[in-house]
Amino acid sequence: MKSGSLISARIAMEENRDVFAVPSNAFSPLSEGCNSLIKQGAKPVTDAADIVNEYLISPCRKEVRKNHLAGPNLLASVDHDTTPVDVIVQRSNMPVDEVLIEMLELEIQGYVEAVLGGYIKVPI
Repeated sequence: MKSGSLISARIAMEENRDVFAVPSNAFSPLSEGCNSLIKQGAKPVTDAADIVNEYLISPCRKEVRKNHLAGPNLLASVDHDTTPVDVIVQRSNMPVDEVLIEMLELEIQGYVEAVLGGYIKVPI
């Protein structure tokens, strides 16, 4: 209950940021953190579709899509080798939150793949 991850999640919720948590066994002491976050307002997630659906219908998502066409510029920022998110942010000159949203969209469309340490461009 006092882990750094839970502290960060609580601070994120206080800053009105999206926080997701996977519900776990209510009787396990190891599940107290995630279940507590859900009680405090974190969105429960049981599969990736829960997160995708959250962003596809959110006002923020519509605003990002309306303001610019990030896809080609962002895709050009990703290599065929693992490219860390901070490198993609630097190359694209986009804010981190917009990069993450757009990278998820590119992943859903099959242009990139999330891997340990960042993203890779999927060969066509």
